[in-house]
Amino acid sequence: MNRFPFFSVALLALGLLLTGCGDRMTPVQRLQAGEYILEVLTPGGVFQAGENPVAIQVVHGNHTMPISGGTLAFSMPAMGSMPAMSTNATLTPTDGQLVGTVSFSMAGGWNASLEATISDGPLRGTFTVQVE
Repeated sequence: MNRFPFFSVALLALGLLLTGCGDRMTPVQRLQAGEYILEVLTPGGVFQAGENPVAIQVVHGNHTMPISGGTLAFSMPAMGSMPAMSTNATLTPTDGQLVGTVSFSMAGGWNASLEATISDGPLRGTFTVQVE
């Protein structure tokens, strides 16, 4: 049985996810974590309401550090009669990055908490992002 066609389709799907079907993955956020920089990448460098491809990478100097695991969680506080909301990215370690998707129920300001595990241990950061 020839597994090449399945493998090619899987690589194509991963490539489309990483590139956002043509949009380049661009940092939407860079966080300093000690001597490392945590980068959150999305197509075009923006989050949109709905489902979004997302990638996390760790940079040290001019090198990307391999990530073995991590989490990316978002929350929006309650406003008036609207209850608080939260969403978590579904991430998988792939080629030294964390790659996956996150879905936002609405546009607006979201608070984010990021953790990425590298060989030196976990790196953490928080930030706020505007979802369009």
